[in-house]
Amino acid sequence: ISLGLVGSEMCIRDRPQGPVTEAILLRTVRRLPDGSAARRDQGNILAQVARSLGIPDAALLEACRGYGAASLRPRDIPSDPEIEAAWSSLRLPHWRWTWGMCAAYGLRPHECAELTWLDDDWIEIADATKTGSRRVTPCPSAWVQLWGLRELQRPTQSSQTLSKAFADALTRDRVSTKPYSLRHAYALRLLSRGVSADLAARLMGHSLAVHQQTYQRWIEADRIQKAMQGCSL
Repeated sequence: ISLGLVGSEMCIRDRPQGPVTEAILLRTVRRLPDGSAARRDQGNILAQVARSLGIPDAALLEACRGYGAASLRPRDIPSDPEIEAAWSSLRLPHWRWTWGMCAAYGLRPHECAELTWLDDDWIEIADATKTGSRRVTPCPSAWVQLWGLRELQRPTQSSQTLSKAFADALTRDRVSTKPYSLRHAYALRLLSRGVSADLAARLMGHSLAVHQQTYQRWIEADRIQKAMQGCSL
Protein backbone atom coordinates (compact mmCIF):
# COMPACT_ATOMS: atom_id res chain seq x y z
CA ILE A 1 0.00 0.00 0.00
CA SER A 2 1.13 3.57 -0.65
CA LEU A 3 -0.67 6.41 1.07
CA GLY A 4 0.18 10.08 0.55
CA LEU A 5 -1.20 12.88 2.70
CA VAL A 6 -2.36 15.88 0.69
CA GLY A 7 -0.77 19.12 1.88
CA SER A 8 1.69 17.40 4.17
CA GLU A 9 5.22 16.12 3.78
CA MET A 10 4.43 12.97 5.75
CA CYS A 11 3.39 9.78 4.04
CA ILE A 12 3.30 6.06 4.54
CA ARG A 13 5.12 3.93 1.97
CA ASP A 14 5.50 0.22 1.36
CA ARG A 15 7.45 -1.20 4.25
CA PRO A 16 9.13 -4.56 4.34
CA GLN A 17 8.06 -5.25 7.92
CA GLY A 18 4.34 -5.54 7.13
CA PRO A 19 1.09 -3.81 6.16
CA VAL A 20 -0.32 -0.52 7.40
CA THR A 21 -1.71 -0.84 10.92
CA GLU A 22 -3.77 1.25 13.29
CA ALA A 23 -0.59 2.14 15.20
CA ILE A 24 1.13 3.47 12.05
CA LEU A 25 -1.88 5.58 11.11
CA LEU A 26 -2.16 6.97 14.64
CA ARG A 27 1.53 7.81 14.73
CA THR A 28 1.17 9.70 11.45
CA VAL A 29 -1.80 11.75 12.70
CA ARG A 30 -0.11 12.59 16.00
CA ARG A 31 2.97 13.94 14.22
CA LEU A 32 0.82 16.75 12.78
CA PRO A 33 0.47 19.90 14.93
CA ASP A 34 -2.11 19.39 17.68
CA GLY A 35 -5.29 21.35 17.09
CA SER A 36 -4.40 22.26 13.50
CA ALA A 37 -6.64 22.12 10.44
CA ALA A 38 -4.09 19.80 8.81
CA ARG A 39 -4.41 17.30 11.67
CA ARG A 40 -8.19 17.44 11.46
CA ASP A 41 -8.31 17.01 7.67
CA GLN A 42 -5.60 14.37 7.35
CA GLY A 43 -6.93 12.48 10.38
CA ASN A 44 -10.37 12.25 8.78
CA ILE A 45 -8.82 11.01 5.53
CA LEU A 46 -6.84 8.35 7.39
CA ALA A 47 -9.95 7.31 9.30
CA GLN A 48 -11.69 6.67 5.97
CA VAL A 49 -8.69 4.67 4.76
CA ALA A 50 -8.74 2.67 7.99
CA ARG A 51 -12.41 1.78 7.55
CA SER A 52 -11.77 0.66 3.97
CA LEU A 53 -9.01 -1.65 5.26
CA GLY A 54 -11.07 -3.00 8.12
CA ILE A 55 -8.99 -1.13 10.72
CA PRO A 56 -10.83 0.45 13.70
CA ASP A 57 -11.15 4.21 13.21
CA ALA A 58 -12.33 5.40 16.65
CA ALA A 59 -8.84 6.25 17.94
CA LEU A 60 -7.98 8.07 14.70
CA LEU A 61 -11.12 10.19 14.89
CA GLU A 62 -10.37 11.02 18.52
CA ALA A 63 -6.77 11.98 17.67
CA CYS A 64 -7.82 14.47 14.99
CA ARG A 65 -10.47 16.23 17.07
CA GLY A 66 -9.86 19.57 18.74
CA TYR A 67 -9.85 22.02 15.84
CA GLY A 68 -12.88 24.18 15.27
CA ALA A 69 -15.04 27.03 16.51
CA ALA A 70 -16.52 25.06 19.39
CA SER A 71 -13.10 24.30 20.85
CA LEU A 72 -11.77 27.88 20.71
CA ARG A 73 -11.45 29.12 24.29
CA PRO A 74 -10.37 32.56 25.50
CA ARG A 75 -7.50 31.10 27.52
CA ASP A 76 -6.05 29.55 24.33
CA ILE A 77 -5.51 33.00 22.79
CA PRO A 78 -2.25 34.67 23.86
CA SER A 79 -1.99 38.31 24.84
CA ASP A 80 0.32 40.65 22.94
CA PRO A 81 2.94 40.62 25.76
CA GLU A 82 2.88 36.79 25.74
CA ILE A 83 3.37 36.77 21.96
CA GLU A 84 6.32 39.15 22.25
CA ALA A 85 7.90 37.09 25.04
CA ALA A 86 7.58 33.90 22.99
CA TRP A 87 9.20 35.61 19.99
CA SER A 88 12.22 36.45 22.16
CA SER A 89 12.54 32.84 23.31
CA LEU A 90 12.92 31.46 19.79
CA ARG A 91 16.59 30.86 19.05
CA LEU A 92 16.78 30.76 15.25
CA PRO A 93 16.07 33.92 13.22
CA HIS A 94 14.01 32.20 10.51
CA TRP A 95 11.60 30.79 13.11
CA ARG A 96 11.42 34.20 14.78
CA TRP A 97 10.44 35.54 11.36
CA THR A 98 7.77 32.87 10.91
CA TRP A 99 6.38 33.52 14.39
CA GLY A 100 6.34 37.25 13.72
CA MET A 101 4.53 36.87 10.39
CA CYS A 102 1.90 34.55 11.87
CA ALA A 103 1.38 36.96 14.76
CA ALA A 104 1.41 40.27 12.89
CA TYR A 105 -0.49 39.10 9.80
CA GLY A 106 -2.63 36.24 11.12
CA LEU A 107 -1.09 33.82 8.62
CA ARG A 108 -1.36 30.08 8.47
CA PRO A 109 2.22 28.81 8.86
CA HIS A 110 2.43 27.35 5.35
CA GLU A 111 1.49 30.75 3.87
CA CYS A 112 4.80 32.15 5.15
CA ALA A 113 6.53 30.22 2.37
CA GLU A 114 4.50 31.93 -0.36
CA LEU A 115 4.37 35.68 0.22
CA THR A 116 5.65 38.92 -1.28
CA TRP A 117 6.24 42.27 0.42
CA LEU A 118 4.24 45.25 -0.87
CA ASP A 119 4.23 48.96 -0.02
CA ASP A 120 3.28 50.16 3.48
CA ASP A 121 4.11 46.74 4.96
CA TRP A 122 1.23 45.00 3.21
CA ILE A 123 1.97 41.50 1.93
CA GLU A 124 0.52 39.38 -0.85
CA ILE A 125 -0.07 35.67 -0.29
CA ALA A 126 0.58 33.50 -3.34
CA ASP A 127 -2.22 31.84 -5.26
CA ALA A 128 -0.80 28.37 -4.54
CA THR A 129 -1.79 28.47 -0.85
CA LYS A 130 -4.89 27.01 0.78
CA THR A 131 -7.28 29.87 0.02
CA GLY A 132 -5.55 31.47 -2.95
CA SER A 133 -4.09 34.93 -3.41
CA ARG A 134 -4.97 37.75 -1.01
CA ARG A 135 -3.42 40.90 0.44
CA VAL A 136 -2.94 41.33 4.18
CA THR A 137 -2.06 44.24 6.44
CA PRO A 138 -0.29 43.85 9.80
CA CYS A 139 -2.11 44.31 13.09
CA PRO A 140 -0.36 45.79 14.96
CA SER A 141 1.88 47.36 12.36
CA ALA A 142 4.50 48.16 15.03
CA TRP A 143 5.58 44.50 15.12
CA VAL A 144 6.94 44.70 11.58
CA GLN A 145 9.55 47.25 12.68
CA LEU A 146 9.99 45.94 16.22
CA TRP A 147 10.95 42.48 14.97
CA GLY A 148 12.60 43.55 11.72
CA LEU A 149 10.35 41.26 9.71
CA ARG A 150 11.44 42.72 6.38
CA GLU A 151 15.08 41.97 7.16
CA LEU A 152 15.02 38.69 9.08
CA GLN A 153 16.08 35.46 7.37
CA ARG A 154 13.19 33.39 6.05
CA PRO A 155 12.91 29.60 6.43
CA THR A 156 13.89 27.52 3.40
CA GLN A 157 11.09 24.96 3.74
CA SER A 158 8.34 24.71 1.13
CA SER A 159 4.69 25.37 1.88
CA GLN A 160 4.25 21.58 2.15
CA THR A 161 6.88 21.13 4.86
CA LEU A 162 7.07 24.44 6.72
CA SER A 163 4.18 23.88 9.16
CA LYS A 164 5.65 20.69 10.61
CA ALA A 165 9.18 22.13 10.82
CA PHE A 166 7.82 25.24 12.56
CA ALA A 167 5.86 23.15 15.07
CA ASP A 168 8.99 21.13 15.82
CA ALA A 169 10.98 24.33 16.38
CA LEU A 170 8.37 25.63 18.84
CA THR A 171 8.57 22.36 20.75
CA ARG A 172 12.37 22.49 20.90
CA ASP A 173 12.29 26.07 22.20
CA ARG A 174 9.51 25.24 24.67
CA VAL A 175 6.95 27.59 23.19
CA SER A 176 3.56 26.16 24.12
CA THR A 177 1.39 28.56 22.12
CA LYS A 178 0.06 26.96 18.94
CA PRO A 179 0.53 28.80 15.63
CA TYR A 180 -3.23 28.91 15.04
CA SER A 181 -3.63 30.73 18.36
CA LEU A 182 -1.63 33.57 16.79
CA ARG A 183 -4.15 33.64 13.95
CA HIS A 184 -7.04 33.82 16.41
CA ALA A 185 -5.31 36.61 18.32
CA TYR A 186 -4.94 38.53 15.06
CA ALA A 187 -8.67 38.16 14.38
CA LEU A 188 -9.61 39.51 17.80
CA ARG A 189 -7.12 42.35 17.43
CA LEU A 190 -8.87 43.39 14.21
CA LEU A 191 -12.21 43.26 16.00
CA SER A 192 -10.94 45.41 18.87
CA ARG A 193 -9.77 48.02 16.35
CA GLY A 194 -13.17 48.24 14.70
CA VAL A 195 -12.42 46.27 11.53
CA SER A 196 -15.68 44.87 10.12
CA ALA A 197 -16.23 41.11 10.03
CA ASP A 198 -16.39 40.99 6.22
CA LEU A 199 -13.08 42.83 5.83
CA ALA A 200 -11.45 40.72 8.55
CA ALA A 201 -12.60 37.57 6.78
CA ARG A 202 -11.02 38.76 3.51
CA LEU A 203 -7.75 39.62 5.26
CA MET A 204 -7.64 36.16 6.86
CA GLY A 205 -8.56 34.26 3.72
CA HIS A 206 -11.79 32.59 4.72
CA SER A 207 -15.49 33.21 4.18
CA LEU A 208 -17.61 35.62 6.18
CA ALA A 209 -19.69 32.68 7.41
CA VAL A 210 -16.61 30.88 8.75
CA HIS A 211 -15.34 34.08 10.36
CA GLN A 212 -18.66 34.80 12.06
CA GLN A 213 -19.03 31.22 13.25
CA THR A 214 -15.53 31.02 14.67
CA TYR A 215 -15.57 34.40 16.41
CA GLN A 216 -19.30 34.70 17.07
CA ARG A 217 -19.05 35.08 20.85
CA TRP A 218 -16.50 37.89 20.56
CA ILE A 219 -18.41 39.64 17.75
CA GLU A 220 -21.62 39.54 19.79
CA ALA A 221 -19.84 40.79 22.92
CA ASP A 222 -18.35 43.67 20.90
CA ARG A 223 -21.77 44.58 19.49
CA ILE A 224 -23.34 44.55 22.95
CA GLN A 225 -20.56 46.68 24.40
CA LYS A 226 -20.89 49.27 21.62
CA ALA A 227 -24.68 49.30 21.90
CA MET A 228 -24.48 49.88 25.64
CA GLN A 229 -21.99 52.73 25.45
CA GLY A 230 -23.65 55.86 26.79
CA CYS A 231 -26.54 53.90 28.28
CA SER A 232 -27.26 53.77 32.00
CA LEU A 233 -29.14 50.94 33.68
